[in-house]
Amino acid sequence: MPGNWDFYWDRLLSADDLAKNPLPDYEAPVPSVWNRHTIHRRQLGGTGYATYRLHVTGAKAGQPLSMRVLVYRSAACGFQRGGEHVPG
Repeated sequence: MPGNWDFYWDRLLSADDLAKNPLPDYEAPVPSVWNRHTIHRRQLGGTGYATYRLHVTGAKAGQPLSMRVLVYRSAACGFQRGGEHVPG
């Protein structure tokens, strides 16, 4: 799902954390790599951790949604609304 996703650098946020609607550090273009970006006047390196968040709109109630990730370059996990953990 290409587009701009909320990006929380140096934070691994749970579904409960995200329910509080924290402000993202910026909207990251996806697909992309974060070491091309700067946050708080600091160039991000190739190592670190972050949370990405996408708000999906326009979905029809009761219709299943899916997301296919072709490449993981590191460890990952996911959550859907309701907090269900989807290991990656």
